[in-house]
Amino acid sequence: MPAYNQLTSMVIGWADGLKAGAIPTELELRGMVQNVANMLDFAGDLGHGDRDGVLDSVTRELLTRVNTTQTIGEAVASYYRPWIGDAWADAGRDWEYWNTYKRLLQKQGRPPKMLTTLEEDVKNILELVGDPREEGHWQRRGLVMGDVQSGKTSNFVGLMNMAADAGYRLFVVVGGHTEDLRSQTQDRVDEGFIGRRSIDLDGRNLKGDRLVGVGPLRDRNSIISVTTTETDFVASSRRALQLGDLDNSVSAPVVLVVKKNSSILKNLAAWLKKASNNGVLELPTMFIDDESDYASVNTNKKDQEEATAVNRAIRSILETSQRSTYIGFTATPFANVLTDPSSNGDLFPRHFVYSLYAPNNYSGAKEYFENNKSLHARNQVEDAEGSFPFKHKSTHKVPQLPDSLLEAIDAFIVSCAVTNLRGGIKSTRSMLVNVSRFKGVQRQVHDLVEEHVESIASVVRNVGAAPARDDQAPEAVLRLRDAWAREYADLDYSWEEVFAALPDAAEVIEAELVNGDTAKQRAEGADARARSHSDRGRRYIAVGGAILSRGLTLEGLVVSYFYQRTQLSDTLLQMGRWFGYRDSYKDLVRIWLPLEVMEWFLFTAEALEDIRKDVSRMRRLEMTPEDFGLKIQKHPEALKVTAANKMRHADSAEVNLAFDKLSVETKTAAIHEEAGAANRRALLDLVVACENEMSDPGLPAEKSQVGATSALAYSRVGRLVVEDFFSSFVPGPVDTNFARNSLTGSFVSDYVRSMNHEEGEIWDVVVISGEGSPVDELSPYGKVFANQRNQANLISDSPRPHIKFANSRVASGENLVTAARSLRNGPDSRWADVLLRRQEELLEEAVDTTKKRKLSESEVLQTIDRPILLVYPIQARRPNSDLSIGPEDGVLGLKLAFPALRDELGAIVEGVPNVRYVVNQIWLREAGLDSEDRVMGDEERDE
Repeated sequence: MPAYNQLTSMVIGWADGLKAGAIPTELELRGMVQNVANMLDFAGDLGHGDRDGVLDSVTRELLTRVNTTQTIGEAVASYYRPWIGDAWADAGRDWEYWNTYKRLLQKQGRPPKMLTTLEEDVKNILELVGDPREEGHWQRRGLVMGDVQSGKTSNFVGLMNMAADAGYRLFVVVGGHTEDLRSQTQDRVDEGFIGRRSIDLDGRNLKGDRLVGVGPLRDRNSIISVTTTETDFVASSRRALQLGDLDNSVSAPVVLVVKKNSSILKNLAAWLKKASNNGVLELPTMFIDDESDYASVNTNKKDQEEATAVNRAIRSILETSQRSTYIGFTATPFANVLTDPSSNGDLFPRHFVYSLYAPNNYSGAKEYFENNKSLHARNQVEDAEGSFPFKHKSTHKVPQLPDSLLEAIDAFIVSCAVTNLRGGIKSTRSMLVNVSRFKGVQRQVHDLVEEHVESIASVVRNVGAAPARDDQAPEAVLRLRDAWAREYADLDYSWEEVFAALPDAAEVIEAELVNGDTAKQRAEGADARARSHSDRGRRYIAVGGAILSRGLTLEGLVVSYFYQRTQLSDTLLQMGRWFGYRDSYKDLVRIWLPLEVMEWFLFTAEALEDIRKDVSRMRRLEMTPEDFGLKIQKHPEALKVTAANKMRHADSAEVNLAFDKLSVETKTAAIHEEAGAANRRALLDLVVACENEMSDPGLPAEKSQVGATSALAYSRVGRLVVEDFFSSFVPGPVDTNFARNSLTGSFVSDYVRSMNHEEGEIWDVVVISGEGSPVDELSPYGKVFANQRNQANLISDSPRPHIKFANSRVASGENLVTAARSLRNGPDSRWADVLLRRQEELLEEAVDTTKKRKLSESEVLQTIDRPILLVYPIQARRPNSDLSIGPEDGVLGLKLAFPALRDELGAIVEGVPNVRYVVNQIWLREAGLDSEDRVMGDEERDE
């Protein structure tokens, strides 16, 4: 349709020409579409459908394209040498592969802003995976997180193109665990990277190479594919044998798209070892593991030597190249982040984690089940239990299709009619039916669906005009009218218009069985359609199970019927094939599923969002994947995070999301000059503010200092004094509670701001004095000496050097009692008096005076009735090291103690209830949980 393409190009050009940042309204866009269409000879180029319907469809499509925005992803990485900037600016570098791929996406209608983001994401990831021109032996491990059906394949195909331009020469892509998924991935690689149909490489296909995708746009088409859409890797194949010595005989990029199958991967590793002079290739190798959380993780409960076969085979392949990078792509990274990072040689993403962000037109769990639940979700599916119970065997006999599934099919037929009315005759539309994991049951459901659709098509084909009265209408027509009234009556088409479009819509709908038994049949059908000259979009109902549950993309998915249960969050989310982009037909999308399962989808989506927030926080704290603990919230009922064998390096822990009845202290301290200057000023401003409050007769603040080296203590100062201090204080990096995690501040400072009037309006502030040198800046207000910390460790191999306190603690156990002693003379010192009386009782109760028990911190926290901030000026010297810190350097440590929440009678009440997480080993170490705070063991893992 030349006029159609010209119309869209001209309107997009107009939108791009608007001033920077301007986005046209729907009314403006619709007017421009009409004006441009009037200029062109558009009416004669429609093919099917009326002019207004087509222009409406064009407007919907363009509205998305010009209004779509996307945020560039975020990376958490260990140290790496930046190189992509120089390479990109190098006039001697040719980025033809990437530029051609970008032109292909432009032709396919990818919104310009999304293309800009894609280019930046791919450049960022390529920089992290390593410069292929760097000499020596190196390996990189990384993970790229995206959303289900959000375009991860486009991302890694783009990465392959740019990596080939940069100098990578061997690409191994694991395209799924079934031949369906592998073939689908190979097809995408053919289109976006190779530029011709890989099937034509097979000797059985003698018609010659057919250029596809990037092929017609590219000057060179020299990429070598060892696999095709029909054939996985076979070492004895002609394609593999003719390559010979890869290091010396190959100059063009070589690509293999293989199944995640241990035998195939082992054979590939053996072949690669033979394809080099000394068993190790010099070719820079990129290994892309699609759905890397599935089967790649070492799930064996024993040592690394006995890792699972797939995991071991992947590592064998990586070891065949002296310069290799492994990048896992997944939407459900639960298993990946729970891997033990200390297990050398495993696939833990120790070098980087990159979080991709979906564009604003992406529809996920919240869009369907929270923001627009009433539009999209249909939860009345209880009748399905009688046809295919949640728990059934492979021998189960399906008596009939439940009414809820029949309603879903009716809605799909009507949606196809609406699509035709909108001028979308070229648009593919599909429906998903996923009700059983057993092929025999799937076959029965497929046959019943096929029979039902054929009967409806027969009826609407023979009815003629819309019956005037209900008693004249066949039951099938009444059902379809009810579906229209129930689902689509608020659209722009009357029942009479929809009815007129029904015969053509229903006639072409097919039922397709999607499982391993039908792979060859479906591949032949796809090939026949590819060879066909028909420009009509396909309409089909896909009935299946496991293959529909991970990786397989159903084009134009508009109606889904899902009656499955899984106790695994990662498996569940992957089953949501309806996630993704439904720009021009989002108002048609309907999803039938149980309410309980819908809520599980939402819970899992929130758990993934928490991981993304952790990644964002890690980046701000300048952490690496190896030094930051990751946690995943557990469902309070039956839903598990992932399979137990994927969590063999994980534990469970209960944590309190609030700080009430808890203390928290800095584990690290910033030592760079800018931080020192800021912290000197912050400490002085804190003391001056406390002094000002104390001198104001209208305020209750008081000051205490006892002895030459005692604390400088202020009781009952206002909250704003503490908030202002936190806004200026510069913490050390890799300090999860104190380092800035948002634009507003850290976890601790955010909590301080969130405390209500009764809990957090009045504070005690104590500057703890030690046995070091005097802090001269505070001398006008009292004698304060620095706290010596000669066991502090200097961390110099960080972007921001810092010190880490011994045992991750800056405070001693006596400090809260010291604070109580210093504050005893202040007004309303009830909590200090109670503590001191309790200490005296312990002394009197002691039978063995040589083992006098002291107050525990827990008892202190149970007693105090207002929060307290302890500040430690630090002095540190390490023998035989470069570490030498004095009070003048402004190095500070902090400890905060928060009171318990109390009711009107003063009794302690619980705040935010403990929440259960599955955590990795790093999190447990960083949290410093004592044994009584941990919930772990085999019985926990087997829940």
